[in-house]
Amino acid sequence: MLRIILLLSFLLPSFAYADLSNTLKGNSSPYLAMHGNDPVKWQQWNSETVARAKAENKLLFVSIGYFACHWCHVMQKESYQAADTAKVLNSKFIPVKVDRELNPALDARMIEFVNRTRGYSGWPLNVFITPDGYPLFGLVYLPHDDFTALVEKLASYWDEDSAGLIADAKLAASELAPADIDVTKTSLSDRVDRLGKEFVKRTLIDADKFLGGFGEQSKFPSAPRVAALLEQYKKTDDEKLGKFLKTTLNSMQKYGLYDSLGGGFFRYTVDPQWQVPHFEKMLYDNALLARLYFDAAEVFERNDYRATAIATTRFMYKTLGTKSGGLVASLSAVDDNNVEGGYYLWDRDEIKSILSPGEWAVVEPAWNIVGTPTLDGLFLPIAEGDVNELAKEKSVVAAGIKQQELTSLLDAARSKLLKVRAKRGLPVDTKRLAAWNGLALSALIRAAQVTNDQQDKQAAKDLRDFLVKQLWDGKQIIRARNKQGKAIGKATIEDYAFVAEGLLEWARYTNKQEDYQLAVEVTNQAWKRFFGKQGWRLSEENLLAYGISEHAIADGPMPSPAAIILRVTQDILTQDSHANLPMKDFRIALAASEAEVLDDPFWFSSYVAVLEAARE
Repeated sequence: MLRIILLLSFLLPSFAYADLSNTLKGNSSPYLAMHGNDPVKWQQWNSETVARAKAENKLLFVSIGYFACHWCHVMQKESYQAADTAKVLNSKFIPVKVDRELNPALDARMIEFVNRTRGYSGWPLNVFITPDGYPLFGLVYLPHDDFTALVEKLASYWDEDSAGLIADAKLAASELAPADIDVTKTSLSDRVDRLGKEFVKRTLIDADKFLGGFGEQSKFPSAPRVAALLEQYKKTDDEKLGKFLKTTLNSMQKYGLYDSLGGGFFRYTVDPQWQVPHFEKMLYDNALLARLYFDAAEVFERNDYRATAIATTRFMYKTLGTKSGGLVASLSAVDDNNVEGGYYLWDRDEIKSILSPGEWAVVEPAWNIVGTPTLDGLFLPIAEGDVNELAKEKSVVAAGIKQQELTSLLDAARSKLLKVRAKRGLPVDTKRLAAWNGLALSALIRAAQVTNDQQDKQAAKDLRDFLVKQLWDGKQIIRARNKQGKAIGKATIEDYAFVAEGLLEWARYTNKQEDYQLAVEVTNQAWKRFFGKQGWRLSEENLLAYGISEHAIADGPMPSPAAIILRVTQDILTQDSHANLPMKDFRIALAASEAEVLDDPFWFSSYVAVLEAARE
């Protein structure tokens, strides 16, 4: 009977569906639109595409990426624009292209699946999913020949035993599925009293004590974890922890992760020494790091941290801001000539020709334009030293430049180089995402509070108005607007979490009741839409049969949205215990998260302070 059903499922589609065609040309997403001329007949992730996969009994090949992703561009050029790869994808699979920034819930589920099954993940993220919605096999970037051989082999396996592969995928999904939440458990155990110390202890085991951060190959900011460690330091004043935090913060602002010329942080460095960046700039990284440096400046009484935070927020609204409101998602890693980092790199002679002799005498040592360049024969200006050290450099002494002149010379040189750099082309992902703009609002409010500068205040107000007037319709959040102002995507838990957080910060800033009530309403909607008997849902709609909900959501590059909703709720209820929020669900969700957070606090760092506060 099964063979007959499978045979019929192969025969039925020709009567129900026209041939596939690439549906992405002119898409509102810059990332999807750039795949519009690929020979791969890309479909969009929706119920119609999944229904077609079921009818034709074909695996869905779901490829997830984003506009600023370098290796996504490489894989497109090598494989998705290759006729032989397109032929097998079009004939044997239903190929689907996804912008992770428009579908963060699907992206998060697939990242989790690939992490659990392969031990690592990243972008481009490619997952083969059964017609019933069970992920079967996932991978990241592969060179053309290896990738084409893999898809041909998987197509052969599917032809030979699709029922067996479906059974394997279902079994894996069932083993990873969470049980229903125990709704009778609404309190935390005394083990939570030791959570902060345990979190610090476990985290420092994996820390790079000499250069800061985590990892032995590439270095990511890991902003949620560093922020959580800073919270613990405030409570303990632990010397070892403080040293690690300062080492990390110093390295991130001093070396290649930070753009010394234009401000703002790159997404990560490809080396453990923080020297060579992967050149995309993401709004969420900069928002989180600006907040982190504001906090660290206060805790450690460091003016340089404060300066970095201010420069980062101003980079955000001056470079990523738009005339119609909101901040764009990202700046590409490759320039308009398809050169990775080309926008940021310089030839030594070019710099020298732009600057005056005095400026060059200062810039050469100040921005490390010395020795043999390592980035395709070009230099990335990196401001490692301070003015006191710079005054002792040979070129500065030989030129007779006084220490009090150094700052003005550096500022003049920076201005000249930025004018030249601005003439270069750098692709921009112009989507204005609710979640990321919510994070940005919190950062801009901090800047306004710290500087009391009118321009910073206006930037915060403008962003708040964009969120409230263009991404909130009075009942629900709109995920994003594109360059033309069209609403795109569907809001997920992260949108509600980070917008609610930003609006609560705004209410504290203005001290207006109507602002406070709006923060409460958005938070209440988050509970209604994304929390249920199995825990947290990442989205309201789910076309997968895997990972529908979970008791606790781990941190990624951004904090756990569930932890943020808990914290915002906690803050609101502390201020007003009668606020229109589900107190019982709040207590159940806290209790349900305890076991996972205690088991591995490194990955649930945003929960630590929330659970500790709930025990106080």
